[in-house]
Amino acid sequence: MDVESSNVLVVKDVYGEDLSPPDVNDLMTGLVTKVRESFPLVQGAVLRADQKKVLVNLGRKASLKAQMKLLIFRCTGDDPAKQASTDEECDADTEVLDEAFVDEVSDERSQGTLRQGKAAIKEADRVITK
Repeated sequence: MDVESSNVLVVKDVYGEDLSPPDVNDLMTGLVTKVRESFPLVQGAVLRADQKKVLVNLGRKASLKAQMKLLIFRCTGDDPAKQASTDEECDADTEVLDEAFVDEVSDERSQGTLRQGKAAIKEADRVITK
Protein backbone atom coordinates (compact mmCIF):
# COMPACT_ATOMS: atom_id res chain seq x y z
CA MET A 1 0.00 0.00 0.00
CA ASP A 2 1.34 3.39 -0.98
CA VAL A 3 0.59 5.58 2.03
CA GLU A 4 0.53 8.78 -0.05
CA SER A 5 -1.87 7.66 -2.80
CA SER A 6 -3.64 4.72 -1.06
CA ASN A 7 -2.89 2.58 -4.14
CA VAL A 8 -2.36 -1.13 -3.59
CA LEU A 9 1.09 -1.88 -5.01
CA VAL A 10 1.31 -5.61 -4.39
CA VAL A 11 -0.85 -8.43 -3.05
CA LYS A 12 0.87 -11.55 -1.68
CA ASP A 13 -0.30 -14.38 0.49
CA VAL A 14 0.99 -17.41 2.36
CA TYR A 15 -0.86 -20.48 3.57
CA GLY A 16 -0.36 -22.87 6.42
CA GLU A 17 -2.63 -25.30 8.25
CA ASP A 18 -0.67 -25.46 11.50
CA LEU A 19 -0.82 -22.10 13.27
CA SER A 20 1.61 -22.79 16.09
CA PRO A 21 3.91 -19.85 16.88
CA PRO A 22 6.96 -21.36 15.08
CA ASP A 23 4.86 -22.08 11.98
CA VAL A 24 3.31 -18.59 11.99
CA ASN A 25 6.85 -17.20 12.23
CA ASP A 26 7.83 -19.24 9.16
CA LEU A 27 4.75 -18.00 7.29
CA MET A 28 5.57 -14.38 8.13
CA THR A 29 9.17 -14.89 6.97
CA GLY A 30 7.82 -16.25 3.68
CA LEU A 31 5.46 -13.30 3.31
CA VAL A 32 8.25 -10.80 3.96
CA THR A 33 10.39 -12.53 1.33
CA LYS A 34 7.60 -12.34 -1.26
CA VAL A 35 6.98 -8.64 -0.60
CA ARG A 36 10.71 -7.83 -0.65
CA GLU A 37 11.10 -9.60 -4.01
CA SER A 38 8.31 -7.40 -5.40
CA PHE A 39 10.30 -4.25 -4.62
CA PRO A 40 13.91 -4.94 -5.58
CA LEU A 41 16.66 -2.47 -4.77
CA VAL A 42 18.13 -1.54 -8.15
CA GLN A 43 20.28 1.35 -9.27
CA GLY A 44 20.47 3.01 -12.68
CA ALA A 45 21.04 6.31 -14.44
CA VAL A 46 19.07 9.21 -15.86
CA LEU A 47 18.98 9.15 -19.66
CA ARG A 48 17.02 12.37 -20.13
CA ALA A 49 15.25 14.89 -17.91
CA ASP A 50 13.10 17.96 -18.33
CA GLN A 51 11.14 20.05 -15.84
CA LYS A 52 8.68 17.39 -14.73
CA LYS A 53 9.68 14.13 -16.45
CA VAL A 54 12.69 11.83 -16.23
CA LEU A 55 13.70 8.88 -18.41
CA VAL A 56 15.88 6.22 -16.75
CA ASN A 57 17.73 3.12 -17.94
CA LEU A 58 15.74 0.73 -15.73
CA GLY A 59 12.70 -1.18 -16.94
CA ARG A 60 10.83 -4.45 -16.62
CA LYS A 61 14.06 -6.42 -17.00
CA ALA A 62 15.27 -4.75 -13.79
CA SER A 63 11.92 -5.60 -12.12
CA LEU A 64 10.73 -1.98 -12.19
CA LYS A 65 6.96 -1.52 -12.14
CA ALA A 66 4.59 1.39 -12.61
CA GLN A 67 3.83 3.26 -9.38
CA MET A 68 7.24 2.50 -7.88
CA LYS A 69 9.29 5.42 -6.62
CA LEU A 70 12.83 6.38 -7.56
CA LEU A 71 15.26 8.51 -5.61
CA ILE A 72 17.38 10.68 -7.92
CA PHE A 73 20.81 11.60 -6.62
CA ARG A 74 24.25 12.80 -7.66
CA CYS A 75 27.60 11.66 -6.33
CA THR A 76 29.36 14.82 -5.20
CA GLY A 77 33.12 14.94 -5.42
CA ASP A 78 33.33 12.00 -7.83
CA ASP A 79 35.59 12.10 -10.84
CA PRO A 80 33.27 13.42 -13.62
CA ALA A 81 34.41 10.60 -15.93
CA LYS A 82 33.04 8.04 -13.45
CA GLN A 83 29.66 9.72 -13.02
CA ALA A 84 28.27 8.19 -16.21
CA SER A 85 28.81 4.67 -14.87
CA THR A 86 26.12 3.22 -12.64
CA ASP A 87 28.27 0.21 -11.79
CA GLU A 88 30.61 2.27 -9.64
CA GLU A 89 29.98 3.06 -6.01
CA CYS A 90 30.03 6.70 -5.02
CA ASP A 91 33.50 7.61 -3.79
CA ALA A 92 32.14 10.64 -2.00
CA ASP A 93 28.94 12.01 -0.54
CA THR A 94 25.65 11.98 -2.37
CA GLU A 95 23.23 14.80 -2.97
CA VAL A 96 19.56 13.83 -3.21
CA LEU A 97 18.03 15.84 -6.05
CA ASP A 98 14.42 14.70 -6.27
CA GLU A 99 12.05 11.76 -6.19
CA ALA A 100 10.17 10.36 -9.18
CA PHE A 101 6.96 8.37 -9.47
CA VAL A 102 7.25 5.76 -12.25
CA ASP A 103 4.48 6.25 -14.84
CA GLU A 104 5.48 4.13 -17.83
CA VAL A 105 7.68 1.03 -17.97
CA SER A 106 9.16 -0.69 -21.04
CA ASP A 107 11.60 -3.60 -21.08
CA GLU A 108 14.74 -1.49 -20.74
CA ARG A 109 13.58 2.02 -19.78
CA SER A 110 11.07 3.82 -17.63
CA GLN A 111 9.61 7.28 -17.47
CA GLY A 112 8.64 9.00 -14.28
CA THR A 113 7.16 12.24 -13.02
CA LEU A 114 9.36 14.31 -10.76
CA ARG A 115 7.87 15.16 -7.38
CA GLN A 116 9.38 18.63 -7.06
CA GLY A 117 10.89 19.37 -10.46
CA LYS A 118 13.08 22.12 -9.02
CA ALA A 119 16.55 20.53 -9.10
CA ALA A 120 18.68 20.62 -12.24
CA ILE A 121 18.63 16.91 -13.00
CA LYS A 122 20.91 15.93 -15.84
CA GLU A 123 21.96 12.91 -17.86
CA ALA A 124 24.08 10.44 -15.86
CA ASP A 125 22.62 11.44 -12.48
CA ARG A 126 21.81 8.26 -10.64
CA VAL A 127 18.56 6.68 -9.53
CA ILE A 128 17.75 3.99 -7.02
CA THR A 129 14.43 2.37 -6.20
CA LYS A 130 12.82 3.60 -3.03
